[in-house]
Amino acid sequence: MKTFIHNFKYTIKIIIHNKTQMMWSIVFIIALGTLFYASFGNIYEKDEMLHSIKAAVVIDDGSVKQNFDDIVANISLDGEESLLDITEVSGMEEAEELLADEKIKGIFYSGQGELKLIVKEEGVEESILTSITARYHQAVTVAAGLSKDAPEKIPDAMTMLLTGENKNIEKKLSDGNGDTYIQYFYNLIAMACLMSVNAGIAFAVGSQANLSSIGARKCISGAATLTQTVSGLLATVITQAICSLLGLIYLIIIGVDFGNQAGYTGLIILCGCLTGTCLGFFIGSIGGLSRNAKDVIGTAIVVGTAFLSGLMVGNMRMVVEEKCPVINKINPTALIADSFYSLEIYDTYDRCFGNLITLLIISVLCVFGGVLVGRRKRYASI
Repeated sequence: MKTFIHNFKYTIKIIIHNKTQMMWSIVFIIALGTLFYASFGNIYEKDEMLHSIKAAVVIDDGSVKQNFDDIVANISLDGEESLLDITEVSGMEEAEELLADEKIKGIFYSGQGELKLIVKEEGVEESILTSITARYHQAVTVAAGLSKDAPEKIPDAMTMLLTGENKNIEKKLSDGNGDTYIQYFYNLIAMACLMSVNAGIAFAVGSQANLSSIGARKCISGAATLTQTVSGLLATVITQAICSLLGLIYLIIIGVDFGNQAGYTGLIILCGCLTGTCLGFFIGSIGGLSRNAKDVIGTAIVVGTAFLSGLMVGNMRMVVEEKCPVINKINPTALIADSFYSLEIYDTYDRCFGNLITLLIISVLCVFGGVLVGRRKRYASI
């Protein structure tokens, strides 16, 4: 145990003194995360979520104004926020100027005793304004018909039509983050976790006597190889996980929503760093390759898996799922990103834990492969 702790401690010191590797682990998330957030961090909130629609009202007819106000007062987005954000105007001329400057989406006005609408473009918000106008006309038509046959029913009918009474019950399918752009940040953290492949390569190379002076010392130290390997890998994983967590904290500070399940989020990052480190250990243990060649292979694998997972092209993972779904089931970046996604969307943890188990299996296979490749090495002179 004393040897284990000693090797664990000094492996951490070696990693910390490698300033380039440490800076890359943290700065990568900060730099790319800032770029992502600046590019589309608020697109979902601004363009895809429905907010109050700005409109101007120029209604001179008293009865039209009363019925219109009754409709608007009883239509809301969530029971609190009004669907319409009415802009006060002095007259039609001012309203038309606001519409031309795109400061409002439409103008409600009265003409010949009817409610009318002017819009500049066609879109979702303009369609909603049109539906409000249609609802008003429906109410007036029903009232006109009942005035002849059953005038006593007019108050109840108008109340139902103007207040939008219905028997539907709203039920959310998920309380998670519905932002479609959050997947880019999931993939960013996933790639950052797998970038620990470089640390795994550095550890494997540092354990080989013919490639490192530290490796030469380890070979003649007398410590068991298993103890050195396990303690070194554990120290590397923990250090890389801390770097990734610091990057995650930065993203949360600037406004990226990763949910409120901090414990499971940390577990996903830990498993992701474990997979990246073990993959690097396997690559670093392969003989006959230079350190630079191993780094290139490791980086290529990480970037390739990130691409297939959707970091560069948002719907790439869906394309892969359609064409060759088995890739998503063994792609570490996709598994990590999907773990974040499932943690946020689903009420159960089955899918998340299934992904993490797959990551652990990949890690075990990489460690076993690395030990198998490097166990028979002998050195003529160290």
